[in-house]
Amino acid sequence: MGFILRTEPIPRRAGGIKNHPGAGPAAPGKGGGMTVWLRFRPRPGIPLRAGDLPWALRAAEAALGGAGGPEGVAISPEGVPPWLLAGAVHLLHPRPWVAVMEDAEAAVVAVSHRREVSAGGRVRVAGEGVRVVEVPAPPARVLALSGPPKAGKSRLRGSLYEALRALEVRARKAGAAPPRWFVQAFSPDSEGQWVADAHALGRGAEAEARARAIKNALKESGAFFSPEWVARTRSQLHGLCRWAEVVVADLGGLPSPENREILGGAREAQALLVPVVLTRPDGEDGGWGRFWAELGLRPLYAGPFHEGLATELLRGILPGELHAFLGEA
Repeated sequence: MGFILRTEPIPRRAGGIKNHPGAGPAAPGKGGGMTVWLRFRPRPGIPLRAGDLPWALRAAEAALGGAGGPEGVAISPEGVPPWLLAGAVHLLHPRPWVAVMEDAEAAVVAVSHRREVSAGGRVRVAGEGVRVVEVPAPPARVLALSGPPKAGKSRLRGSLYEALRALEVRARKAGAAPPRWFVQAFSPDSEGQWVADAHALGRGAEAEARARAIKNALKESGAFFSPEWVARTRSQLHGLCRWAEVVVADLGGLPSPENREILGGAREAQALLVPVVLTRPDGEDGGWGRFWAELGLRPLYAGPFHEGLATELLRGILPGELHAFLGEA
C-alpha cells in the first residue's frame, strides 16, 4: 500500500532552534568539513518537469563530483519542486549531512551522520568555507530532421508543427504548462514547406518550377550557404536552444560542413541533439547516416516517412507527463 503524508506547520518557539556546535562552515573533520551550497537553476519561464528528475539528479551528482563526499550539502529550494528536493536529499544521503536552505544564511538539517549536526537543527551557510555549486537546467531537445531530397522532411516538419500546436492547446485547456517549442527550416531556400502547401492548393507544378528557379539564383549569386548566412543561422539555433524546450530543425537534403557548423550552435548551448534520418523507399539515406556517425550520434529514427511518425518522435523526446496531451500515433 501507499501512504499520503501531510504535514502541518508547528508554531516555532521563542528563540527558535539553536545552531549546533561545529555546524555550518566548520573546520575539516568537524560537522562534516566544508559546506556545499547546491542550487538548481531552471531556465526562466520553463518549469522543471517530473520527467526531468533522473537527468537533474545525474547533473547534480556530476556537478558535485559524486553523491558522496566529505562536505555537508545545503540545498536551495528556490524554484525546486518537492519531488526534486526529496530526490536530491535521498541522492546525497551518503554525505555527512544534508540540509535545506531556510533563508540566505541558514539551513535546516534533513539528515545527518555526524554527532555535531543533528536532524532538525540549523546550520549556518555563509562566509568562508562555503562552496557554491549550480546545477544547470535540463537541456533543450533538438529534433534534427535529415534525409535526401524528396524523402518527406517537409511533410514531417509540418506534421510535427501541427502535433506540437495541438499538444499546446490540450495542455492549456487542462491547466498544465505546455512546452516552449519552435519549428524552423535551416536551409537557405526553405522551399519544402511552401511547395508542399502549394501542392495542397493544386498549384504544385508551378511551385516546383519557381522553387528550382529561386534555388538556382541563390547558387549563382554565391549566397547559398554563404559564410554570413551560416554564421547567422548558427546564432539563431543557439538562441532557440536557450529559449525553447523543443526545437525542430530541418537541415535540408544534403549533408555538408555548413550543416555541421550550424549544429555547433546547439552544442554551444549544451542542447541535446536528437537526429532523425528519413530515407527514400529504396532505403537511400543520402549520406546522413555517416554524417551523424561522424558526430558520434545515433538517430532516434531512420526509415521512410509514415503517418503518425511525428507523434512517435515526440513521445521519444518529451517528458512523460506531456504524453497525455499528444494525439494517437
